[in-house]
Amino acid sequence: MVAVQGGFACADGWVGINPLNQQGWNDLCEIIEVPEFRDRLREVLRDDQLTRESRSCSGGWFRAQTGHDFVALIHAIPLPAWPVMDGRGIFSPSQL
Repeated sequence: MVAVQGGFACADGWVGINPLNQQGWNDLCEIIEVPEFRDRLREVLRDDQLTRESRSCSGGWFRAQTGHDFVALIHAIPLPAWPVMDGRGIFSPSQL
């Protein structure tokens, strides 16, 4: 499920996301402005080229967001999302 879950570079670091199911995937596709991938969760999971395409299409959207803003937005749906910490961040996490 690499296309659906995993880390994405954002403006100030990395975030992790796991939409869990088709509805979560559809919601995420709308939020990150890639509606062409709605209702295509199974295709994306099975096709490596489509996986790369979906990640490439969404990369600009993620890079324009801060980690905190992204996680707060995704939690409002709600979907599992989290900031990916570096060594320094582990010892001084901000509360979301």
